[in-house]
Amino acid sequence: MTFRPNIAQLDGLRAIAILAVMVFHLDIFPIGWMGVPLFFVLSGYLITDILIYQKGRDIGSYLKRFYWRRTIRIFPLYYAYLAVNAILSLAVGLSLSGYVWFLLYLGNYRIGALAPEVPGGIIGHLWSLAIEEQFYLIWPFLLFYVRRVWVVALVALIAAPLIREWILQATGNPYMAILTLPSCMDMLAAGALVAVVKSAKAHVAMALAGAVIIFWCFATVPFADFALTSNWVPEAHIIYTGLGLFFAPVVANAVRLPWLDSAPLVWVGQISYGLYMWHLLAFVVAKRIVGAEWTGAIAGFILSFVIAALSWYLFEKPLLKLKDRGPGA
Repeated sequence: MTFRPNIAQLDGLRAIAILAVMVFHLDIFPIGWMGVPLFFVLSGYLITDILIYQKGRDIGSYLKRFYWRRTIRIFPLYYAYLAVNAILSLAVGLSLSGYVWFLLYLGNYRIGALAPEVPGGIIGHLWSLAIEEQFYLIWPFLLFYVRRVWVVALVALIAAPLIREWILQATGNPYMAILTLPSCMDMLAAGALVAVVKSAKAHVAMALAGAVIIFWCFATVPFADFALTSNWVPEAHIIYTGLGLFFAPVVANAVRLPWLDSAPLVWVGQISYGLYMWHLLAFVVAKRIVGAEWTGAIAGFILSFVIAALSWYLFEKPLLKLKDRGPGA
């Protein structure tokens, strides 16, 4: 299968993922954080598909093209947000101690070590972007030089829950246990696995296995406890694996779900990166201006979309025109 750069249904899945995360941060939906595992699976799937399609190139142009396109898509908005956050943090007297960790895409380790406290303003949600960037530094090389990619993906999928348990036992820190790249590799690897394994039977088996794991985790930990990391990680961190296994076949077969390409979902998916970056800041600003809990939440939701739309049309989208003009194009 050749890589198709614009699959509307995947934008629909991005929309579902970001909306889930947003309502989670509004304390409305205790398992809305599961939108992040969906983002991880999407990344694992798409990046693997892209790289396999480009594998016929020499290693130099293969890497140049990949990293140029990723840089144009990710870095500008990421560092723009960090700059705005730093300015606002200093303006209200917050320390930027440890900020360099976020500048280097290592903020997940800083957050894991200090959680639930996060230094320097509203940057706690950047941990997932750090995970993805670290994944991008390793995965292209493995895909280029390893013939049986599915074996690497399967090993990573199996190893991740064992690594989480080891970190948990070694440190007693439930946050660190789920915020490292090895801890999250099962979700990324599940996406990569369905990008190379096309078997419908394998996809069904993965979805069923994932559903069983998720059901077991919900039977083990009360539903409401999934709203707080320290409440569910010790007993149910394997839910990461279950979510990866369940989401991956959905992502791989998203084109068969036509309702996902509805215009509103596709549009939300297109601006989902901006929504993810700006929504927490928008929530705080709206709450301070409006004050009341529910009206503040609604105002924050609306403000998030306004800022993300402006970010997309005025900043991100113009920059994306450079993706095919750089090294390796």
